Amino acid sequence: MEILSQMSQSSVANSNTRSGVDFGTELGRDPVYLNGKVRNSEAFARAMLLLGNVVRSTAEVAKKDHSEYQKWVTAKYWEEMPEEEIKRLDKIAELKRQLDSERDQRAIINVEITKLEVNLIGTGSEIRKFWNWLYDKDRQMWIVLDPVVSVQEKATYFEAFSLDETVYVLVTLPHSELETADAPVMGTTNIDFGVLLEREFARVRSYRPLELSVGKAAVSVSTEVSSAVEKKIDLPDSWIEGLVQVSAAQCMTGVQFDLSSRFLGQVIAQLESKREKTGPRSLNFQLTPNEPIAVVIQPWGDVFIDETSIYQGSESQEIRMWGRRRLSLLRSLIPTSEKVGVTLLGDGMPSFWEIFDGQVSTTVGLSGWSSLDWSKKAHFAALLPKSSVSAEVREQVLGTLKSSGSIDPKELGFAMNMKPSEALSVLQDLAFQGKAMYLPKVKRFSYRELVPGWVPDQTRGLEERKGIELFEGKKVQQLNQEFAEGRSKINALVDGEKKVLIERDLDNRITQAQCSCSYFSFNKLRQGPCRHIVAVSLV
Repeated sequence: MEILSQMSQSSVANSNTRSGVDFGTELGRDPVYLNGKVRNSEAFARAMLLLGNVVRSTAEVAKKDHSEYQKWVTAKYWEEMPEEEIKRLDKIAELKRQLDSERDQRAIINVEITKLEVNLIGTGSEIRKFWNWLYDKDRQMWIVLDPVVSVQEKATYFEAFSLDETVYVLVTLPHSELETADAPVMGTTNIDFGVLLEREFARVRSYRPLELSVGKAAVSVSTEVSSAVEKKIDLPDSWIEGLVQVSAAQCMTGVQFDLSSRFLGQVIAQLESKREKTGPRSLNFQLTPNEPIAVVIQPWGDVFIDETSIYQGSESQEIRMWGRRRLSLLRSLIPTSEKVGVTLLGDGMPSFWEIFDGQVSTTVGLSGWSSLDWSKKAHFAALLPKSSVSAEVREQVLGTLKSSGSIDPKELGFAMNMKPSEALSVLQDLAFQGKAMYLPKVKRFSYRELVPGWVPDQTRGLEERKGIELFEGKKVQQLNQEFAEGRSKINALVDGEKKVLIERDLDNRITQAQCSCSYFSFNKLRQGPCRHIVAVSLV
């Protein structure tokens, strides 16, 4: 889905006594405004520098050049291949040459972009000429993916993904950390976050207060065009879907505990000092009630015990985490924080890591493993209980959420005479539609419209679509439902043969799901639920 709009240019201003950062925003959307002096400017700058590192990071490993070997193999095949097969191979080789040529052109353009951003001293008209040139040269490089910023009642949130979309980062700046003269204008937009802005954050010092500005008090295209950069942005469906799936994963019941920052630093240092040649490549969290938390680094079997962190859960369990080297992204914040809040959703499932630097918090969400991105493969939104309320009621809920800024299911249920579980389902539906975000720390939903008019149906995976078809085709037979210790268990038969078990907590969130099908046996919930679990979750 292509969303094209104008962007006002971000700018910096610094002296011996002050630093100023003015985020350019997307002019095509409703005005968003925030202006003030950041009290703990160093903590905020460190968090934003980490956000920049995440945006540039990728876990994808560069492939080795096997071209000479492939040439030899191709020559051997040609000796015995029919003429038609040889023509097909020639066509493939031609397409590969075209692809390599386009990659070389992109690399050259990328270098040109860096030079222009670093030496940016031209006027707005010169910058517009550059973006027009880039549009003609390479459409994909012309598209810029900048962080999403949400100015809300009590805090401002900055969100982004890594290049491979396997790492999510959220920087939370509470408004209690701002000295403001004007009331903020709440809303969601994209910000222009370039090299110059990142360098300004690196120059922030405690003796030089940071003045932050997001947007303008009155955004007007007619008055801004003369000084704004007419840079277009394209917020892709993958980013929108990724943010939706992050909210869905945060709504799921996970195992929560704290680790000392020093302990996490030791684990990261151990990972960076070794390189495994064989599997398993996992971190095994050994959790025993009222005992220190232990982490086993595989395949070496190195055991680390955090004596300062006691597991408060009621059941002993071991949870394995993959894609662990991405934790190195947190390294820059470890020296200035005391503890790290960890949420694990299960074996090979996403994990969330929250670090507080003063009152500024940074949350990093890691997908199940390095090759499993948030947007295309992990469909956790399919596990959310679907709401059966009418479109009219849903619009009323959206209006209530928008006017209040944030709300929890109990407050919404009281305000609209709904059951808390039904209110929760409606709020989760709005999150799935990109109109709300879930804040797990305070267990509230806040209003955040990512892109007006976005249709989530286009992003549903195969298993989710098939699950909806099974449900609508009345292929679900509920065998029994049990209630015990504040949880409900549903046993069902889907399509006459597949046995499904779903367990929910008091908030109607799925805490456990099992199916007898081969898809679940192979993937569990790591790539989202199978079609049979989806069908039962809709009951």
